[in-house]
Amino acid sequence: MNHLISKISGILVKVMALREKAQKNSDAKLEQNDQDKSEVEYRILVENLGDVIFSLDLQGFITYISPVAEKMFLHKPEELIGENILRYVHPEDTPIVLGSIQRVLVKKPESIEFRLVDLDGTTYYVQTSCRALLKDNKLVGVTGILSDITERKRIEKELRESESKYRTLFETTGCPTVIFEEDLKLSMINHEFEKVSGYTKDEVENKKSVQDFIVDEDKERVFKYNDRQKMHPDDSKRNYEFKMNNKHMDVINILATVSTIPGAKKRVGTFLDITDRKLMEKALQEKELFLRQITDNMLDIIARIKADGFFEYIGSSVRNILGYEPGKLEGSSLFDLIHPEDLQRVKRIYQTTAANKNSVTIEVRYKHANGYYIWLEAFGKVIEDANGCPIGAIISARDITARKEMEERLKYLSLHDGLTGIYNRIYFEQEMLRLQNGRDYPIGMVVCDVDGLKIINDSLGHKFGDILLKEAAEVIKKSFRKSDMVARIGGDEFAVLLPGCDSDVIPNSCRRLKENIVVCNSENPQLNLNISVGYAVMETPGDLVQLFTEADKNMYKDKFLHGESILNNHCSSA
Repeated sequence: MNHLISKISGILVKVMALREKAQKNSDAKLEQNDQDKSEVEYRILVENLGDVIFSLDLQGFITYISPVAEKMFLHKPEELIGENILRYVHPEDTPIVLGSIQRVLVKKPESIEFRLVDLDGTTYYVQTSCRALLKDNKLVGVTGILSDITERKRIEKELRESESKYRTLFETTGCPTVIFEEDLKLSMINHEFEKVSGYTKDEVENKKSVQDFIVDEDKERVFKYNDRQKMHPDDSKRNYEFKMNNKHMDVINILATVSTIPGAKKRVGTFLDITDRKLMEKALQEKELFLRQITDNMLDIIARIKADGFFEYIGSSVRNILGYEPGKLEGSSLFDLIHPEDLQRVKRIYQTTAANKNSVTIEVRYKHANGYYIWLEAFGKVIEDANGCPIGAIISARDITARKEMEERLKYLSLHDGLTGIYNRIYFEQEMLRLQNGRDYPIGMVVCDVDGLKIINDSLGHKFGDILLKEAAEVIKKSFRKSDMVARIGGDEFAVLLPGCDSDVIPNSCRRLKENIVVCNSENPQLNLNISVGYAVMETPGDLVQLFTEADKNMYKDKFLHGESILNNHCSSA
C-alpha cells in the first residue's frame, strides 16, 4: 500500500510540475505532450482502483480526489475539491485525523480508521493510508488512499456482539460445557465444568485432554465416537454416556452431547452429570425386578396397558391361563383377542373408564392360544401422569370359566325341568309376563295333561312314570313350532305358549299332537300314552293368566270327554 501511495504521490508531483512548466515554457506544444502522457498514465492508474485517491494541502483542504468518490459517497470530485477534509470527519474522530496528518507531515506514513459524516448525516467508516506529498523536496501536503470499510465494521460489530453473546451463554449455562481441539485438548471450559471436575480453568485449559477425565473402561468406546465424528460430523452419534473421574477420583456418570463447530476443527461438548439419575435408574430397575418377581408368581394375569390399549407389560401367568408367552402379547392390542360378541361392550367400558378416571370390573371372553375362548374376570384401574391425565391402566384378570359354566348350569337348571329337559314353570311364567306386554299378539295357549299318570306310578312304579313323562315332553315339543315355548308346569301338566299365531296355527298344532301320540303308541305299545289337550287364543293385549285359565278349563273338558276309556286302557295295561 505504501509503495502504491509513493508511486501515486510521485505522479501527482510530476503532473503539478509539468503544469507549471507548461505555463513558462515557450515550447508549449512539447510540454503539453509530456503533460498529456503523464496525465493519461495517472488517470489509468487511479480510475482502475476501487478505492479513493486524494490529496490535501497543508491546511487540510482537498486538492484532488479521484472519480471513485462519486460512487462511494455520491459526490462528484469537483464538489469536494476545495473543501476541508475536517468538515466531513466525525467530531469524535477529529483528534485522530489531525494527529495522523501531523505525523504524516513529518514523513511518517501511517494508516488509520475513522468516520466520515456526509452532509445528509450518513456515516461511513473509512480507512486511510497516507504519506507526505513533496514537491521539489518541499512539503506541500498529504496524499493517500481512502477505503470504505463500513460493511467490514458492521460485520466486525456483529461478530463482537455474537462472540460476546455466545461467550456469555458458554459461561453462564447451567450445564458443564467444554471446547476441545481435534487432538481432544481442552481449550476452553466453563464454570460448571470446574464444579463437576474439581479443577480450575488454569489447571485444564490447553493443559488437559478429554481423555484425562474418562475412566479406562470407557476410553475405547468414546474414542470410536470421536473418530467417527471427525470423519462424518453430520451423520455420527452426538449423544453418548461415559464415566468420568474428577479431581478427587470420584466416578461421575456423564451424558455427553458433542457437535463440531462449523468452519473449525474444534468441537463443543456439554457434559451433563447424570449420576443421580443413574442411581435412580438402578433403584428403579431393582424395584421393577422385585415387582416383576411378585407378578410373575401370581396366579392372576397382571398387565399394564398404554392409553391406546396396547400391552406394555404382561406377567408370566398369561402362559398358564391363556397359553401365550408374555413377550408375544407385549406390544399387541388388548382388543385383538376379545370375543367378537364382547368387543364393542368392552371398548365402550374402556373409553368410559378412561374418561372418568375410575376403576372397573368386567367379565369377558378371551381367546386362548389353542383357539377356544375362556371367561376372564378383569379388574382395571386407570393410571394418571403428574398432571392427572390418563396414560394407561393396570389390569388383573383371572380365569372364571369354571364359575361361568357353573353359573350357566345353575341358570339352565333354574329355568328347565330336570326330568324332561324342557322349560319349567318359572321360565313359563317369566315368558307370560314378557309376552303380555309385547307385540306378538294374537297369542295362543295350549295346556296338556298326561292322563293316568298316578295310576301308572302306583301300579308300574315312578320309574315307568318318568319314562312316560319324558316321551310326552318329546311328543309335545315336536308337535309345535320352534318359536313356540313348551314347558312342564306341574307333575303331569305341560303348557305351550304360541306368540304371533293365527286362527289355524293352534288347531293344526293340536292335530299334529294327536297324530304324534298315535305314532308314539304304535312304536311303544307298552307306554299307552294319552294326553288331554285344551287351548285358547287372545287376539289383543290382555291378562295371559286368564288365557291360561281358559285353556286349562278346555283341557279338563277334553279329559272329561274321553276320561273313562283312558282309565280302562291304563287299568288293562297295568
